[in-house]
Amino acid sequence: MDSGRQRSRVEMIFIIAMVVLCGGLTVLQYHWTGELARAEMDRMSGSLANQAKLMTRAFDTELAQACGTIVPTSAELDRGTAEAVHLGKLREWKSAKPRPIFKRVAVAVPSGEKVELFEVGISSETYSPMEWPEEWVDLQQNLSKKIAGGSPPFEGRTGFFREFPVMGSRFSGRSRGPGGPRGRQGESDFGGPRFGPDRGPGGPGGPGGGGGEREWVIVELDAGYLRDVWLPELIATHLNPEGNAICDVTVRSKATGEIIFSTLADESKGSARTQSVDFNFQGSRVDQPGPPTKPSWTMEIGRREGSLEAAVSGSRKKNLAVAVVLNALILAAGWMLLRVTRHSRELAEERMKFVANVTHELRTPLTVIRGAAHNMKRGIVKDQEGIARYSGLILEHAESLGEMVEQVLDFSGGQKARDQVPVELDKVIRDAVLTVKGDAKFSSCEIDLKLPSALPTVTGDPASLRRALQNLIENAAKHGGVGGWIGVSASALAGRVEIQVADRGPGIPADEQREIFNPFYRGSIAREKQVRGSGLGLSLVKEIVTAHGGNIFVRSETGRGSTFTVNLPANP
Repeated sequence: MDSGRQRSRVEMIFIIAMVVLCGGLTVLQYHWTGELARAEMDRMSGSLANQAKLMTRAFDTELAQACGTIVPTSAELDRGTAEAVHLGKLREWKSAKPRPIFKRVAVAVPSGEKVELFEVGISSETYSPMEWPEEWVDLQQNLSKKIAGGSPPFEGRTGFFREFPVMGSRFSGRSRGPGGPRGRQGESDFGGPRFGPDRGPGGPGGPGGGGGEREWVIVELDAGYLRDVWLPELIATHLNPEGNAICDVTVRSKATGEIIFSTLADESKGSARTQSVDFNFQGSRVDQPGPPTKPSWTMEIGRREGSLEAAVSGSRKKNLAVAVVLNALILAAGWMLLRVTRHSRELAEERMKFVANVTHELRTPLTVIRGAAHNMKRGIVKDQEGIARYSGLILEHAESLGEMVEQVLDFSGGQKARDQVPVELDKVIRDAVLTVKGDAKFSSCEIDLKLPSALPTVTGDPASLRRALQNLIENAAKHGGVGGWIGVSASALAGRVEIQVADRGPGIPADEQREIFNPFYRGSIAREKQVRGSGLGLSLVKEIVTAHGGNIFVRSETGRGSTFTVNLPANP
């Protein structure tokens, strides 16, 4: 008892230590995540300008790559017709599966004093004449002035469209100018001031001398795709990661101040502007040597009030939840380990008791058999009556040994319903009763058998069922006392058969009724009265009944006996 109390005290100390440890870890993790959250908030606040620059550079880089692919060089135009070259460049761009950022692509070609416009169909992949769109009127006038004698570079006010000159012999169609196959001076340049005939690389002031702009490729951005997809994706990637609405972003035209895009629900109210970045170089490479191209848009970034704190707080709560779950799992694992250890220890103790009990049970019949055999061998017993009495003792205790060995073998092999056949329960019950009555140990017991005129059959192994019922009756006989009463009854209920075995013995304490079906377990009354047994009988009975799809339970009151009830599924 003292060792049991000591173990319980140690287990309680272990549980308290685990709870304190996991609670302490949770508090520390909450503190640490708070410090990390504050550091993350400072980092996110300080890196806003860098993230904005990364976003605008990503926009300009992707736009420049798309424009650089679509606009041909003068050398490429010299190798084929305008239609074939421009459609080839379009297909080259589409083969990379790019974003659908362009609404229109067109080619403006000088024709006398006019500028003709040809559409490069993005979807249809056709090259056909088209009328000048109304929104391109300023560009048309600018290009017409270039033909007439010069004009400054075109500067669009919205930033949605622009022209890219293809350099070559000035307005010479397919003639080979300084930018032809003999050199790279005629290639399209996305970066320098090259819109006027005197400012292009092949113009009079350029190194090639005598060259000019042979045509212009015009690209127009798709405003709908820009507002609905492209800019929101860039903002989500660089400024508002993981769905956290930290910043409000407004994009305006530098020329007119017109709002092109905004995350504000009410654009007229604006937001607290903390950063601004100019971008949209209209397809020019921002790293191009020479004088820079002017950006068309400016992006204003304002941090929402409390948004950064809310995002960091959400991250902190998420980390805390993960920490709580992990610590709860550690605590649960410790508790389960303690339970398994306790169960293993109890099972080991029961096995030790079982070994000691079986050793004691084996010693008694072996001693009786050995003594009787010696007396008969030495001739101490010579009369027939003595020989018969000694023979009966040897037979009785040999059967007791055989029964004990059979129980151990049955337990080690497990119980299964081996022969699945229809079983007549009334016959099985009667056979079990007769077997117990035929045993000299129980011959004085009064067995009150009550069976109905007919019982439904069950499917199973008749030998296993007889052994289970016989075990229950023998237990009742052992605990009911010499000449005790045993009641055996059966009844047919809805879809099942109920068998009861009752006695009027001392009963089973309430705290032991859940344990009596465990292997090796022996009740306190059985130990005190030194009732013979191995502690396996009821465990084997439960296994047999469970293997037949049934269940067994006990009702008992101390001093008023016990009733074991077996329920088995009946055949239709």
